[in-house]
Amino acid sequence: MKRWMLVVLVVLFAALPASAQDVTCEIDLSEAMSVLARAQIAADEGVTAAALAHIAEARAMLSALENDCDAPPTVELDKTFRFEVSDSFDFVIQYPSDWLAESPDVGTVFLATSPDVLDLATESPDPPPLDSGEALMFLAFSNLENLSPSARDAATVDALLNTFIEDNIDVVGEAPVAETTFVADRPAARTAVSGDGNEILFLMLDLGRFEGERAFVLFVLITAPDELSEYEPTALAIAESLHLE
Repeated sequence: MKRWMLVVLVVLFAALPASAQDVTCEIDLSEAMSVLARAQIAADEGVTAAALAHIAEARAMLSALENDCDAPPTVELDKTFRFEVSDSFDFVIQYPSDWLAESPDVGTVFLATSPDVLDLATESPDPPPLDSGEALMFLAFSNLENLSPSARDAATVDALLNTFIEDNIDVVGEAPVAETTFVADRPAARTAVSGDGNEILFLMLDLGRFEGERAFVLFVLITAPDELSEYEPTALAIAESLHLE
């Protein structure tokens, strides 16, 4: 019976999916551990029914914790923005009603939390420092023909993003190796850097074949220091809303 609680803990946590075990939200297991301690006491005293009841209570606590941590933030995308990517096609994205959107060139879009931040996007070629509560997002459509020769040789979306970072290291600085992921069932790659007065998220989506060429879209989210995690759900929701019309 000495290892009984350890076995229970292993079983309880093994029941949680990997996504719940890897979350970054605050996790406090003290109450669940206290309930399991009471289960251990009941089991040692031979009161099996009470022990099982305490185990069920602890499991419910862990399930509630999993749901609280794993639930993605709700992002309301109330506005629609259409932008041209070729003579024949437009892409459409959705974005929050308190953001602004502008397409200065074919295949590019700026989104920002205020007019002043939107002006920063057009005034400087470098990622601007932002104040707390400000966010700027940039997306650019491209195919392999538009990419640099070194990027053209990269076969996977994460390799393409890594090559893009390397080609622009003087502007964005060094970044961790891009991680592969999926956005709206599309292969994607993600990495992030901390700059001078900002944090920057890079997200590249593989759009597959478009007008005979393999196509990609690069999303860049810029926030004030320590605020990237606050705005990343919005950036991901915008990226997921991208579709062809």
